[in-house]
Amino acid sequence: DPTPVAPTQRHCSVFGLSCLVLFCWLVDMAVPCRKAQYVAAGCIPKLVQLLGDDDCDVAMHAAASLGSLARGSEVQLQAVCQPDVIEGLVTNLGRRPEHAHLVETCARSLRILYQTGIASAELLFEVGHKACPTEGLPGLLVGLLAGTDTVVESVAGVLACCCKTVERRMQVFQASGVQRLLGLLVRRGPRVQEAVLEALAALLYDTPEICAWVAKQTCTTGNGVSEPTPQCFVGFLHASRGNVRLLACACLTNLERQNVLSGVCDASILGQVLSCVIGLLQSKHVTVRYGAAITMANLVEDRQQLQQQLCERGAVPRLAELFLPMGGDVTPEPRQEWMLKEGALVALSAICSSREDNRREVIKSDVLKHVVACLKDPEVSVRHAAARCTRSLSRSVKNLRTCLMDAGIAKPLLALLSDKSVDVRAAASATLCNLVMEFSPMKKVVMDAGGIEKLVELTRSSHSRLRLNGVWALKNLLFEADTLEATVTKSRVMQQLRWDHLFSLLDDQIVDVQKEALALLRNLVYGSAEDIERQISAACSGAPELIDRMATKLAQPNLPSGVTRQALYVVCNVATGTAAHKNAVVAHTALCETILGAIQHGGVSVRVPALWTVINLTWPDDAGAAERTRKLNAMGYLRTLQLVLQPSLTDLNVRERLKTAIAQLKGEARGAERPSAGASYLPVDHTVSSMDL
Repeated sequence: DPTPVAPTQRHCSVFGLSCLVLFCWLVDMAVPCRKAQYVAAGCIPKLVQLLGDDDCDVAMHAAASLGSLARGSEVQLQAVCQPDVIEGLVTNLGRRPEHAHLVETCARSLRILYQTGIASAELLFEVGHKACPTEGLPGLLVGLLAGTDTVVESVAGVLACCCKTVERRMQVFQASGVQRLLGLLVRRGPRVQEAVLEALAALLYDTPEICAWVAKQTCTTGNGVSEPTPQCFVGFLHASRGNVRLLACACLTNLERQNVLSGVCDASILGQVLSCVIGLLQSKHVTVRYGAAITMANLVEDRQQLQQQLCERGAVPRLAELFLPMGGDVTPEPRQEWMLKEGALVALSAICSSREDNRREVIKSDVLKHVVACLKDPEVSVRHAAARCTRSLSRSVKNLRTCLMDAGIAKPLLALLSDKSVDVRAAASATLCNLVMEFSPMKKVVMDAGGIEKLVELTRSSHSRLRLNGVWALKNLLFEADTLEATVTKSRVMQQLRWDHLFSLLDDQIVDVQKEALALLRNLVYGSAEDIERQISAACSGAPELIDRMATKLAQPNLPSGVTRQALYVVCNVATGTAAHKNAVVAHTALCETILGAIQHGGVSVRVPALWTVINLTWPDDAGAAERTRKLNAMGYLRTLQLVLQPSLTDLNVRERLKTAIAQLKGEARGAERPSAGASYLPVDHTVSSMDL
């Protein structure tokens, strides 16, 4: 049974065309393995050559064969989804628009290629392409929306697949593509409406300008009634086809995310969308169930009220069902199985991201065992979604202490720090930031399983997200009371991290990494005077060198307030140490001027650590306090602080710290009770923000 060979010459004869038609039929009817043989035999370059044939029938059958070959194995797809194939198909769209069958076939094959997710969309947005040198290819595609239903369906599908960036969506919008699509929404058949909704959902996604424009438009229904376009989308929520209902939900979700529905539609519209997506979770079509979960996640992300409504409407049990085998005679393919798991995890992550009651509902639904299993799933998108879901659940202290510990979630997460996917490593490390908090029982589990070494390795990554999460997790690991255990933990961390590397992170090109590295240093120098001295001695030649490093950092121009705040807290903690530590701060005139400037002109977040530093330096019962107070007053501290303490100053924390500092600078605070280490006297990074990482 010899392997068929594609036509090798550009025949316009009846015999040559007949051969091509026969080959096209063989390709279309062939099983995947046979198609792979055709590709291996070199048929694709020949078919691309025939796309440019003067005989439109020859070009049409070549285009049809290429579309058919795009339905196959990964190797086939890579071979078909090449720039020269796309170039040939696109060129025919603009070169011979009068040949309807050729245009339909090329548009259909182009849609098939882009639906694979492999073909590059760059060519379609190329300026000055020969197929349409004046309007550009977006203009060419938009122009084709005036064609037959088949062409419209295919072109809308291409737009849905290719408009993945705001820039591309705006190109289509500026070519009047959105306007043309809206005009087709109620004037064509169900298949065209579905394709148009798919394109509109893609174009509306995260694009404020398009959403604002669409929200102001009206459309005329089949009954001749004019109504706002969003209300037209609402009408599709009751369509018979599940995918149409899903796409209408996606369009309305994208509009709601841009806050453009208020005053345009009925107030109950979001309730209708929520009910619709929950119902679609039980569709018999896997792609619809998956899409419903993803749309649900997009709708309620960062919106606590909608998250609450989803739980009240019974969304969590429905999502839990996506982990179970499908009922009836339906046996999903492996790809469909991981799609359902990914969709469920993404939606659950969004639902329990902000509300403790929702987290309780998720855990009550008995999905933790599935989440842990998904952390080990062979599909990368499932592992990523499982890590994100765990991160949302880990924001609950109660869950950290009980359910997550019992589920054994720490070790699988640690394993993901070595995952081949950067996104998976980033999600897992962000979750570990919560698992190593001082109050977490999993902290010891993480440390005993080699967590310190793996987190330190992240701080050396070339990926900024991984560096940030690694530093952030180590910072949280060091947040604890002044105990022997804390001292041991600090020693274990710095044996791996090394001081020279920590100091290099203070000047990382990413500002957030700088900030968290300073916060880590801040926690290192928190504790008893002996512990502070131990850390300083290990870090450098002494307190003066560390103080000089902080002064240099604070003197950098245009320093973000978050970095300034953490650097000041490092100085503040050092100022709780020995008399030598305190004297080193006061002896650095430039640093003292910076601290005074922060009190004068800084925001609340900067003023508070600066004022605590002054309080620590002048605490009246400490050795050498009188001399340090004299030096600070000689620099104008008392006079400046008195000027800052004005009736217009409303922040209570700043006012109270100012009063204390002024009293000590005036020598009026002797005998006052020293604040406890648990209060602000020895400020430590409480890392509340890490729970929101």
